[in-house]
Amino acid sequence: MENNFISFLDSPDGEKYFGRIRTLHFLDKRCDELCHNLPLETKIPNLKVISHFSGWEFIDKNNLNWLTSTEYDDNNICNELKRYPLPENLAKNLKKFLQNRVPGPLVIRGILNSEDMGLPAAYKMFQPRFIMDPPANLQTRFSVISSAIKNIWAQSLSKLSKAFFRILTLPHKDQMATIMISEPELPHRGSFYYPDLSVVLWAENKNSFHGLCSGGIWDPAHGKFPDPVEFIPGEAIKVGPGTLLAFDPKKDKLISISWHLAKTHGTKNLPVITEDMAEKHKTKKKKQYLATSDSNLSRYTKIICQRLWDQLQTPFRLLFCLQPEMNKGKNTIYINSIRTFTPPFTKTPFAFPEIVNIKQFFNSKEVLGTGSGIIRYLIHLKSDSLLARKQLKHLLQYLHCKGYGALLAVKDIKALNNSSMAKLLKHPAITVIYSENSPSDSWTGDIPVIVSPLNKLNLSSSKLLKINDYENKNEFTIHTAPNPILVTIDQKAGRGMGWF
Repeated sequence: MENNFISFLDSPDGEKYFGRIRTLHFLDKRCDELCHNLPLETKIPNLKVISHFSGWEFIDKNNLNWLTSTEYDDNNICNELKRYPLPENLAKNLKKFLQNRVPGPLVIRGILNSEDMGLPAAYKMFQPRFIMDPPANLQTRFSVISSAIKNIWAQSLSKLSKAFFRILTLPHKDQMATIMISEPELPHRGSFYYPDLSVVLWAENKNSFHGLCSGGIWDPAHGKFPDPVEFIPGEAIKVGPGTLLAFDPKKDKLISISWHLAKTHGTKNLPVITEDMAEKHKTKKKKQYLATSDSNLSRYTKIICQRLWDQLQTPFRLLFCLQPEMNKGKNTIYINSIRTFTPPFTKTPFAFPEIVNIKQFFNSKEVLGTGSGIIRYLIHLKSDSLLARKQLKHLLQYLHCKGYGALLAVKDIKALNNSSMAKLLKHPAITVIYSENSPSDSWTGDIPVIVSPLNKLNLSSSKLLKINDYENKNEFTIHTAPNPILVTIDQKAGRGMGWF
């Protein structure tokens, strides 16, 4: 079974589509409708899929099942898997795929079947990795890609993944990632590969759209990812960052390059701004682009959101890169992913549940603000140092780019609101703030505040997974809730509650 852009490198029974592959398959037949009568083309990059069945076949054939039940060191797991060959049919098809393509960048990522249930992988699990399919002999190329495949299987067996799966209570067969290898269609510009623009669009309802855009490659988990520009489709786009992410084939990784350097390599972000507009809106600051409400990007994204909503009739998140096709006189949208989307916060409170039917996370009678939401991450901020500010900003930006909500727990919100942390307290990735004291009367944030002792917050719950990712663990700790936490706050009722 094969369609225009998806093909399997193995031969699983029935060749089922999971996670984002399912939604891309759905969208494939509707791409032409999105850009009808617009000077745009919509494409989905070619995808090669390795089902999770092949991961288990590899484990079973090489008698590696003991790795699934032991807390073995992650590096040792990876090294152990690399000792064994890929399943025969997968190896044959992978070599055939490499023989029939020109060497160049590939993106490889793991996808959990639980995505179909609205349960995506946790932070830092299965991050996409750009790799170079090198201009070398077939065996060298095969070795590079097969090593990357085994790395994904090793991630499925890591300590973080095992703990995540235990909380989700997923069936054993679903505790192995499906692997997606995509040909990203990145233009080769000078020494690097990168698209003109990357754009994320969200639709909460048929009349409410918003987006983020940035030059270059979209990877919000990357330490050098620039602050993307927020915009409302159909309205003006503000000044953007002075850097972008590009793939460096020599270093085999993403690096940050200046926008000035990017221009010398041939891109001028033509979909966003014309030369006369750039001259008119000159700025002394080192910025990437400036666009007005009549820019192509702004107008076209609004039309695309409206058409996609008419097709799906449900909130969604769409990620794509956009670049000019000089030989065709059109701009091309390459869709990277699309998924249904649950807004992390709404100003309308949920109904409070019966306590006997739920597992509580917190319950307070002192609240400020009204609303409800879904929390996937809990951040316990322990310091207001410069390092804490820098790391917290990066984490919140990642969550915002993904469309996830977080609970921020602090000791003293009043003190933080009068410090350099004040701006971060109003970050759109924060669904609710939990503090031991109430903010000052000058608090103007739209984010609700729960006032209660920190020891009443059940961070030791067996339904939470602690993630340690930053250099200094004394700045803050991160927990994720594989099964999201529902939160409702009603100031008029004088009550706030969170539950699993």
